[in-house]
Amino acid sequence: MTTSRTSAPTPGALGRRGLLTAIGAGLTATVVAACTNSELDDAEASDPTTTPAGSATADSTAAAYPVTVTHRFGETTISAEPQRVLALGQTDCDPLLALGVVPIAVGSFVDDWYEPVHPWNESLFGGEPKEVSFTEVDFEEILALAPDLITMVSGGITQAQYRKLSKIAPVVGPPVGYQDSAVPYGPHTLLIGQALGKEPEAQQLVDDADAAFAAVREAHPEWASLTATHAECYSGAFDILGANAPRTTFLVNVGFGLSEELTDIVGDDYIMDLSAEKLDLVGALDLVVWCTDEGAIPDVQDNAVVAELAAVKAGHCIWTTYGKDDQFMWAMDWGTVLSAQHAIDLGVPLIESALAGESPISDGNA
Repeated sequence: MTTSRTSAPTPGALGRRGLLTAIGAGLTATVVAACTNSELDDAEASDPTTTPAGSATADSTAAAYPVTVTHRFGETTISAEPQRVLALGQTDCDPLLALGVVPIAVGSFVDDWYEPVHPWNESLFGGEPKEVSFTEVDFEEILALAPDLITMVSGGITQAQYRKLSKIAPVVGPPVGYQDSAVPYGPHTLLIGQALGKEPEAQQLVDDADAAFAAVREAHPEWASLTATHAECYSGAFDILGANAPRTTFLVNVGFGLSEELTDIVGDDYIMDLSAEKLDLVGALDLVVWCTDEGAIPDVQDNAVVAELAAVKAGHCIWTTYGKDDQFMWAMDWGTVLSAQHAIDLGVPLIESALAGESPISDGNA
C-alpha cells in the first residue's frame, strides 16, 4: 500500500499505517509454541465448516439455524445460535452490538494510542471489552477464549490463517469482492446479520444508515457539484486515500464527487503516497480533509508546500489526527452502521465551516 518512510513515525501513526501496509500482504500470525497450537498447524487440512465459494448459495432469508454464509474463503455453516462471538475484525463489534450481541473480545491494535470503545458504541458494550490483536493473531489466546463464532469481516487474514482459526470455531471472513479493511457498512452488516440469523434486523440498520446519508444529500444538493479527498501528512511525506477507504466513502455518501486524476493515481489501493510536486491536484479540490499525527496539525499547516495550496489558502480544509479523541476521524474511519450517524453529526458542521473558508480543526485536537 504505502511506501516505507525514511523518518521515524510516531507510535500511533505507525500502528495505523502498519495495518494499511499489511492489507496488501495479509496479516501476520503469531503462534505461541504449545501443544494446542501444534494441533492447529495443519492449515491445509480440510475444514468441516467450509466449502469452496460459489458451490451452494445460502438462503439469505433463513432465520433458523443452521445458517450458512458465503464469504471470500468459501461458505461457513453455523449450526446453532452463537453464544460466544469473537469480533476479530477491527470494526465487527459495531454491527454485532447493533444486533444485540456483545462480543467476548474485540480485535484491536492493543496499544495505548488506540481505543475500540467510542461514543457510538460505548453504552452497548456495558463495560470495557477484552482486546485481542488482529495484526498478530495469537491462536492460543483465541483458543483459550472458547468462541463459538469468529468474525473477521472488516479485517484481513490469509487463507492459511482462516483455516487455522476454523479449527477453533466457525469463521466468517470478508465478503466476496471487497478489499481488506474497506468493506462498506452495507455488506459488512448484512454478512454479520446472516451469520446471526438476523438478516431482517441487519437490513433495517443498513436502511437507516442509508436514509441518514440521503438526508444530508437532500439538505446539501450543492455538494454534488464539488470534489473532495482525504490527504495525510507525516514528517513531510504525503498520502491520499483511495475511493474504497471508509473515510472516502463517507465523503461520497454525503454527496461529494472524487477527482478522477487522483482516483487514477491510487487505483484500487487503499492508500497511495503522493509526491509534493503533485499536491496541487489535492489543493485544486473544493474540500480537503487532512489527517496527521496527534499534535502535528500546526506543522502540516506550516509546511511550505501545503501552505501554498489553493484549498489551504482558501480555508477549505478540515484538520484531523489519529489521536483517539478525534471522534470525527474515527467515526469516518470505522464506517459502520453505528458510527455513521456520529460521523454525520460531527462532520456536517465541519464541512459547512470548511466550505465557508474557516479551516476548522476537528474536536479532540486542542
